[in-house]
Amino acid sequence: MDLARELGQLGDWAVDLRSGHFTSSREAAAILDMPHDCELSSWDAIARFCTDDYRGRLSGSWQECIHNGALLNMAVEALTHSGRRIWLRIVARPLLDEAGEISGVQGALQDITPSKLAERKLLDSEQEFRRFADSMPHVIWTATADGCLDYVNDAYTRYTGLALDKTGESWISALHPEDVERCLEEWQRAVENGTSFAIEYRIFNQALGMHCWHAVRAEPVRDAQGTLSKWYGIATDIHDHKILSEKFTQLGARLNATFESMSEGFYILSRDWKFTYLNTAAEYFLQRNGSGLLGKVVWEEFPLIAGTPLENALKTAADSLMPSRLEYFYPPLECWFSVNIHPNDEGVSVFFQDISEQKAAALSLERTSRALRLLSSCNSALIRCESEDALLDEICRIALENGGYQAAFVALQDDSPANGLRLAAHACTAIESGIDPFQEHRNISSSEDCCPLQQAMRCGQPVLVEDLADYTASWRLHIKQCGLVSGVCLPLRDRRKTLGVLTFWLREKGATLQADITLLTELADNLAYGIASLRAEERHRQEQNAIVKLAASTSASSGRAFFEQLARNMGEALGAHASFVARILPETPPRARTLAAVVDGQNIENFDYLIKGSPCEQLAHGALCIVPDDVARRFPASPSLAALGARAYVGHRLDNATGEPVGFLFVLYRRHLSRTNFITSTLKIFADRAAAELEREQTQARLRDQASLLDKAHDAIIVHDLDHRISFWNRSAQRLYGWTDREALGHSIPGLMSHDDADFRRAFEQALENGEWVGEYLCRRKDGSALTVEASWTLVRDQYGAPQSIFTIETDISARKKMEKELLHQARHDILTGLPNRAYFYEQLEQAMKRSRRRDSWLGLLYFDIDKFKQINDNHGHDIGDEVIRTFVERIRSAVREADFMSRLGGDEFVLLLEDLSAPECAEIIAAKLTAAMQAEFVVKGLHLQVSTSIGIALYKPDMSVDELVRQADQAMYRAKHAGRNCFRY
Repeated sequence: MDLARELGQLGDWAVDLRSGHFTSSREAAAILDMPHDCELSSWDAIARFCTDDYRGRLSGSWQECIHNGALLNMAVEALTHSGRRIWLRIVARPLLDEAGEISGVQGALQDITPSKLAERKLLDSEQEFRRFADSMPHVIWTATADGCLDYVNDAYTRYTGLALDKTGESWISALHPEDVERCLEEWQRAVENGTSFAIEYRIFNQALGMHCWHAVRAEPVRDAQGTLSKWYGIATDIHDHKILSEKFTQLGARLNATFESMSEGFYILSRDWKFTYLNTAAEYFLQRNGSGLLGKVVWEEFPLIAGTPLENALKTAADSLMPSRLEYFYPPLECWFSVNIHPNDEGVSVFFQDISEQKAAALSLERTSRALRLLSSCNSALIRCESEDALLDEICRIALENGGYQAAFVALQDDSPANGLRLAAHACTAIESGIDPFQEHRNISSSEDCCPLQQAMRCGQPVLVEDLADYTASWRLHIKQCGLVSGVCLPLRDRRKTLGVLTFWLREKGATLQADITLLTELADNLAYGIASLRAEERHRQEQNAIVKLAASTSASSGRAFFEQLARNMGEALGAHASFVARILPETPPRARTLAAVVDGQNIENFDYLIKGSPCEQLAHGALCIVPDDVARRFPASPSLAALGARAYVGHRLDNATGEPVGFLFVLYRRHLSRTNFITSTLKIFADRAAAELEREQTQARLRDQASLLDKAHDAIIVHDLDHRISFWNRSAQRLYGWTDREALGHSIPGLMSHDDADFRRAFEQALENGEWVGEYLCRRKDGSALTVEASWTLVRDQYGAPQSIFTIETDISARKKMEKELLHQARHDILTGLPNRAYFYEQLEQAMKRSRRRDSWLGLLYFDIDKFKQINDNHGHDIGDEVIRTFVERIRSAVREADFMSRLGGDEFVLLLEDLSAPECAEIIAAKLTAAMQAEFVVKGLHLQVSTSIGIALYKPDMSVDELVRQADQAMYRAKHAGRNCFRY
């Protein structure tokens, strides 16, 4: 335990080497993520958690501990029970017996994962710094807080040919002997004071075989508490500057000649960012005269580099005295430059050269990679998107985000007679700044022959736009507003036709997309397939919607409501702005009257119209009439067409079963119709349903005429179809239920008058199965009152033998049912008290015993009477005795639960049935309450009487019969009487 506390109170364990008994704490198991009910059982159990790299070494240390008494203290990597990788410190100390022999081992586990991770992070950070330092041309070094060097970079070894020894003192041997003492004094002073170290001294250069001057700087680093923890230093070669400063002029001329002969551009900026030197190559690259730039501020002469990575790199190099390198694109020259920046005492020196050709090759490769990523993302969108608009928007968005394009849009073939292109989706980086020229120019006429989009449509091949300036069409101006210069137009080719054009645009002048054509063409073909698939799915959804709308139309009861719903759903399913159902009238000249007229989703007043001169006249020669355009001009005799703004008409004739025309079904459109296959096929379905409903109405009209004879019947006679809609309602039904025939016809029986839908459904199913049903069920009158009817249902079949309707005769038997209920109550209840009688009690007792067995619950029975009740009758008469019984019952009821069943067996004998008792003793508690309820005097017609009761208690057992349980309770009551009355006994 002490060892565990030394490690920080973690998991401890111990093993008796002689008995092998192993014990461990709950904390030890928790460290290894073992379940709560598990614990470590042996040393091997601990070792198994260790990874393979450490298990062998741990085993060796364990053997040393148990055999030689060595202390075990190891950090190992382990995998916990849950698979989590952690670091453990395992410590074990041998225990000695009185003879000094090793008898056992005591140990502990500690989770040292956080400290290990921190050490690793610190080590990684140090290694990252050293990798960075090794890549630097300057000598970079670090030292401990006490000034001992612990690291120098590779540049030091390359420069001096020496390596840093373990003592950190070998660097002194690289110094010039004359500089050693001065350098050590300055370094010691800086270390003691914790201040910056800056000095110039000579370091041996093995390449030159001589000592060269260096400027050495070092800065102290402090931790969060302010304690000096590290030194970081850099040594910069300044030998040339020191030695050749006297020959600056001569060297300057020589250097100038060298710089002028360089193919790289080179210029020098002073600390205040003025040009102090430019070579000829720099003048060529910058396209500026050098003499005109000398003494000028770089930001003023080249303002476009302000705020760019080049400005940031120049200032960073000057501030940090560290070289910098970058690649930079200068827009005015349209060139890429490789720039190397070197800080110096005067400012910065900049070497740069034109890498535009190399960059163009790299950009071409990058663009191909982007095209591949774009193709992959777009294929994912084809699978994910569920609508055409969403798919096209997603493709354009992906083109900008993954493809690197500045704009993308999709133009689809327009259905208009001009057959132009309409903009279906677009995305452009300029939209983020509020510019969206595509919004105002969404149509491209087929007359724009020089338009590359129309060219791609006609030839079915990709069209490259290398420079928009080569095109003069009006659409070019809108694209150019976004700064777009070049692009590609890809036809969207279906198997049968070209659906439209997919285009991608860049702002790079002269940029070629030829390398991307193959991948982009594959993308366009995939998109065309996706559009065609989504359109096919949309057509399928329209067909399904039409079927659903037709099905919904049949939910209306009948008559005007049916035709209005059918017309509305027909218009919605076919996308028409107006829809009509009309009946042919038997008049001369022929006229028709609308049964339903729906315009823009709203019902309008029905009207009559002449068939002659209207599009419906064409239906006399065929079942279908289509007018795809100019319907109002072609039929001037129908002014309502122009009033409704109709351009197209599609109508269908309604015929009855014998083929005779009975009406018309037609829809109107405010647009030209180019494709009508779906409209005509769907309209025929609606027409068949409307014709069937018209014929059904005519048939029911005849049936109603015949059924008028049934109005004289005394019983209610009702006919309803298989959808439970009432089609006949005689006057006796009106007298019985309260609804007139106008109120009842067409309504559903369950919704109108059924009190219990389940009873109605069962009767209906039996009538369908057997052809008839006779029985009773509960109904509802118009005023909400309930009545019981005796009904006789007969199934009526059509001429083909199929079920058609139900013929019902119903008689009110409510009075008879009420009388039967009253007689039943009288037969089962006591007249004096209203309590259940003996027969009813025995029925309930038998059911209660079954429930007790099923629930395995306690059931008790109290058997009691009124003490000395015979004396009350003899002394005061039977009237007083009856009042005493009534008062007695009232007190008993007030003392028991509402669910407890109480019965009068006869005379003054009563029983109380106690179900679901929580314990047998509960029966005693209730019996005590009953005796207590009798304590107060009975005041009956001015008489003050003292009344008590004797109670017998019996508890039901599963093997008892009804009579046996009652007999035991009765016998217990007599034991209570023998005990002095006014008490209870078992």
